[in-house]
Amino acid sequence: MCRFTDDKRDESEKIVQQPADSEGIETRLKTYSEAALSLNTRQAYWADFGRFTMWANENGVDNIPASPETLCRWIDHLVSEKKRITTIRRSVAVIRAAHRLEDRPDPCTKLVKHVLLGVARTIGSPTRQAEPLTLPKLRQVISIIPNDLRGVRNRALVLLGWFAALRRSELVAVRLEDLEHCHEGIILTVRRSKTDQEGRGRRIAIPVVDDSDLNAVAAVNEWIISSDIKTGFLFRSIGKSDAETPTQGNFFEKTKPRALTPRSVALIVQRLAKLAGLPWQKYSGHSLRSGFATTCAAAAVPTIDIQKVTGHKTAAQLAVYVREGNIWTNCPAVQLLGRKA
Repeated sequence: MCRFTDDKRDESEKIVQQPADSEGIETRLKTYSEAALSLNTRQAYWADFGRFTMWANENGVDNIPASPETLCRWIDHLVSEKKRITTIRRSVAVIRAAHRLEDRPDPCTKLVKHVLLGVARTIGSPTRQAEPLTLPKLRQVISIIPNDLRGVRNRALVLLGWFAALRRSELVAVRLEDLEHCHEGIILTVRRSKTDQEGRGRRIAIPVVDDSDLNAVAAVNEWIISSDIKTGFLFRSIGKSDAETPTQGNFFEKTKPRALTPRSVALIVQRLAKLAGLPWQKYSGHSLRSGFATTCAAAAVPTIDIQKVTGHKTAAQLAVYVREGNIWTNCPAVQLLGRKA
């Protein structure tokens, strides 16, 4: 069977003991192999491979090793379920990865690749991306956030996520110890990310700005004081207080020790977008990150400077945001005839 694991412990907290026998060595190597993939990636792999395994069992075929014919039948099954081509490609990639981990032959032969190409040409659809929360829309969202404890948290979460261009997983992983306060603002250390599984980290400057509505530093400080968090995760769930009098910050609510989940970030962004009168279905947790990058690109901020915040290793990875931000600036028709004021 496949060695994917849904162990939710942080890889950095795993302590590998020096083994005295071959069984201990195998355990160490398995731990190293698992640490090569992020927790979110392993959980996604596990879910995708689980669906393939259930289908294989129902149809009396092997999941590992899977034959090329089996893989073609699985692709046809996904097409019949109206799955998008990106979902089908991901599923095939997961099955191939499972075979590599088990040292089995790659079932994705030339036949399978041709079938995938044919499917892509038959049902291919444009890539759907979350709507970027650009600066004007960010102002719109911030303006409707209430001043209760939950609102104080959400304001800090949205502004920090936007100005630091954080992924959902990075945002919920921020700890109080990751914030370095200075006269100019806050320096945030992102210790681990999707593209930095080795934990080299990146430091992001969050400046104090004159615009009080968009001052991420002030919003974060207000949340720290109101929540009375002393250590650990910065963004946490909130529940009703059992006290008869208001808790810290005059709120009848209290923070819990449990950190928010990446899914929570998406729900918060969508809820706020809906309250702000925006088409909330188009937004997600990624809208904060893409909104920052797109806004910077539209303002002609150098790509290298945007990369330092987003953590993209190459300009090509950032290109999709740059293209969106410059879609009107670089439009040939606009350059030729001008743009209506």
